[in-house]
Amino acid sequence: MAPPRLLFSGLSLGIDGGMGVYTRRLLHALERRSPLREYSVLLPESHQTLARGLPESRILWVPGRCPVRHALGAEIWWQQRIGRYAAEHHADDAFVACTDFCAFRHPRRAYVVIHDGLAERRPADAQRPFSPRRLWRHWCMRWAARRATAVLTVSAWSASELSFLAGIPGEKIRVSHPWLDATFTQSPSANLRQEARQTYKLPSRYWFYIGGFRAYKNVERLLAAYARLLRSDNALPLVIGGTLPSAAKATRSIDPVDTARRLGIPSDRVVFTGPVSDRYLPAIYAEAELFVFPSMYEGFGYPPVEARGVGTPVIAARAASLPEVLGPKLCCFSPDNLDDLTSAWARAAAAPEAFRQPLDEYFSEQQGIERWLSAVDGPALAEPARSAEA
Repeated sequence: MAPPRLLFSGLSLGIDGGMGVYTRRLLHALERRSPLREYSVLLPESHQTLARGLPESRILWVPGRCPVRHALGAEIWWQQRIGRYAAEHHADDAFVACTDFCAFRHPRRAYVVIHDGLAERRPADAQRPFSPRRLWRHWCMRWAARRATAVLTVSAWSASELSFLAGIPGEKIRVSHPWLDATFTQSPSANLRQEARQTYKLPSRYWFYIGGFRAYKNVERLLAAYARLLRSDNALPLVIGGTLPSAAKATRSIDPVDTARRLGIPSDRVVFTGPVSDRYLPAIYAEAELFVFPSMYEGFGYPPVEARGVGTPVIAARAASLPEVLGPKLCCFSPDNLDDLTSAWARAAAAPEAFRQPLDEYFSEQQGIERWLSAVDGPALAEPARSAEA
């Protein structure tokens, strides 16, 4: 019997980063690696820009005119509209939502992708305790526990979090580790590396961090450890990538520029690149002598895996999903212990080759999309927890 057609809610394509990137990578991988698998993307007729880069033959336009102007209200309205449209016209398909979802009507088979339990585990780092967005996310979690056919997540650690925090039955959760874009599974060309250096005014040698500035990303402790390392003559400049938060307090973020200044770090020792183009990010990783990732909470943790993919030495915190994804050797410090982070950083800087671990085919797009389809089509957990030992 042929597997059912996949019917994706396209609303997550409008999310900057996070699940927006996940959704677009997933759709592109299906098109390239499993072209015979039937799938369609449901998009509101009023959201034409979300179809960018998708084959026209894969798009189903959902009619409707949303009467709600508030962003969250409009999102909820369209979720109800898309769920109802799918139930009325495609009841036998397998409906997939790659972001918070809750609808009164939907096809019999409904799958929801939930990346992690951050909002439940660390509410102070997510939204205000009683913000409409957080209450909606809480409601979507409960809907997934009761109504979804299965919940797909990105690590065995996230699966345990969702079961404990949201009450989602363990047998309903299916784990599928994501994959990397092909640009992160090969060494960037010399020309691209040189362009990246010129574009972002990179030092000749440097250490690197990218991954966001929310409080749980632990950038304040990263900078505190770097301030200690500057006492050594061997310390390299630190390059910090990503868009700096414009309203740090409102977004539960730290201001890294102000933090570096308070710690007494000279301005010429830290390079803040601002937004980093997807074109140049692999080259910036590859040119770094060490990538440091101190995050306290990750459902999966793309940045250190991307850094590994282009051959850069990596150290990461011994926290959340990171040991599962990277292996215990690279996760070599406690994220809440400044001495531990500083010591691990110094060891890795002195012997970076010990922390360079090339990726195998497990994180390739081909194997990744096969895992994902197995998770959707399988009657039980698609894969066990995987320890990424070198």
